[in-house]
Amino acid sequence: MSFLEPSRFTVAEAAYVAGLPDKVVHREIDAGIVRPRGKAAGRAVGFEDILYFAIVRELRDELAPKGRKLLHRSVATAATKRAPAVVFHGFRRPLADVRRELKVRLTDVRKMRQNLESRPAIRGGEHVVRRTRIPARVVADLVRQGATADELARDYDLTPIQIEACVLFDQLSPKRGRPAIAGRLVAEHVLPD
Repeated sequence: MSFLEPSRFTVAEAAYVAGLPDKVVHREIDAGIVRPRGKAAGRAVGFEDILYFAIVRELRDELAPKGRKLLHRSVATAATKRAPAVVFHGFRRPLADVRRELKVRLTDVRKMRQNLESRPAIRGGEHVVRRTRIPARVVADLVRQGATADELARDYDLTPIQIEACVLFDQLSPKRGRPAIAGRLVAEHVLPD
């Protein structure tokens, strides 16, 4: 999946845009209600799936998996045909309203993608601020440690949008591997002296 490809979203991106926990998106994929996009997509989902997640947010507890699958199909059909609303067994939801609700967070994800890049020749493929070698996670760590936007702009020549992109990337993209410190702490408390 290309990092900038606008038609596919990671589980974390889809959950963020729809305002749901990641585990809900994973459960819908695991249940076969939402199908990942493309052969090598992993668990990437499309925009119509995000529309579904935003709509099902209100109904998920009342619908069995079969009902959610039918609702997903109704949302996908309405989105594909550019219908004004999703209609499902007496339930009607205008798609323009859903798109309006998702607009800010969708824009956040698009800005993140526009301001970051990953290329094997730069820092081994680690995500960096576009056209620099500054790792996104380093910027996010600095923000967590209290660095201000003015300091980052002065020291690294970053814009507020680039800083926000780094922080959002760090929030939405889990680090690879296991946490070294957490593993040692568990071992220290479990193993007898």
